[in-house]
Amino acid sequence: MVNYWHCNVQYEEHQKYMIDNKRAHIGLGSDYSGSGEYHYKIRELKPRSTYFQNKKCKDKIKKGDIIFLYQNKIGYTHYGIYNGIIYRNNQTLEDKLPKWDITEKTDGYCVDEWLIINNPKPDKYALRGTLQEIKNTNKINRKDIIENLIL
Repeated sequence: MVNYWHCNVQYEEHQKYMIDNKRAHIGLGSDYSGSGEYHYKIRELKPRSTYFQNKKCKDKIKKGDIIFLYQNKIGYTHYGIYNGIIYRNNQTLEDKLPKWDITEKTDGYCVDEWLIINNPKPDKYALRGTLQEIKNTNKINRKDIIENLIL
């Protein structure tokens, strides 16, 4: 069974970077102090943290799952089929996402190509996390909505 994944791109510049590089990225932490410490243990304990979201995704995502890029106030704009590769950025100027600190570590879930979703629409029930599985809830049948985007 194919699972669907939501990746909030946050900024238009992030979306362009992700599309150009064929990856859905999630930030894992920065070393703003220059000390070399990323405080992962603290972040891991918080279920809404990007570190925790990334860990859950890594544990469950499989080759062939579909990742959707979501832009706030626009809707789902692109989707791609995950190819099984997770790319860890090398923290160089050429490899950093726009508007993020160069020390930000990110994981990029790779796709072979991004396909455009025509006429994206904002979703009042949009997921708030950066990277999470799209599941049905009592409130809304998200999987039906997603499948209508790609058929």
